[in-house]
Amino acid sequence: VLSDKLYAIGGYQDAVLNSVEVYDLNTRTWSEAASLKEARRDFACVKVSDTQIAVIGGTGEGDVPLTSIEVFDGSNWMTLPVTLPEAYDYVKAVKVDDTHVWIIGAAWYKDETRHSVLKTEIRKFDMSTMSFDAEVIAAPAITARYDNFQVVLQRRADGNYLVIADGIDADYTICRKVDVVNVATGAVETTELTDARYNCAMI
Repeated sequence: VLSDKLYAIGGYQDAVLNSVEVYDLNTRTWSEAASLKEARRDFACVKVSDTQIAVIGGTGEGDVPLTSIEVFDGSNWMTLPVTLPEAYDYVKAVKVDDTHVWIIGAAWYKDETRHSVLKTEIRKFDMSTMSFDAEVIAAPAITARYDNFQVVLQRRADGNYLVIADGIDADYTICRKVDVVNVATGAVETTELTDARYNCAMI
């Protein structure tokens, strides 16, 4: 929700969409908003301020993975001059503090022996400088996973923690591991669900 308005952005219906619809919570009506610069689905979307929304990565026309980042100011979309360091098949994003958005991406790639390898990592994006931090949190620190994994930010008295769960692991099985990442230190604690859960919800 941005300024009492709810946005339905991009997606897919017979083709990848760039259209945006907005629902006014005061008048209870839908209307069209400015379209995305690039049609995209399976992207990350995060509210970066009271007046801005960002969409990150995703899949574009022709099933091409996207590295672009667009920001909406309530009127128009702007493509940022910076892009994701690489395209991810699956991507999530969470605003972890006043200036940082953590982008959690997963992608399959071929290693030097041409074997398929699942790569999952957390990239830290600084909205104040429009740049990525050099530090990357990746496997084995966090569990390699993809496909509809869940990400939740937990705010506690002792700090903020990013919780990552669900999805499919590198063995093509439902991932039971839950990673808890300390936002301040980057330290990761991994626990395991009693029951494997796919397409679950976390809150």
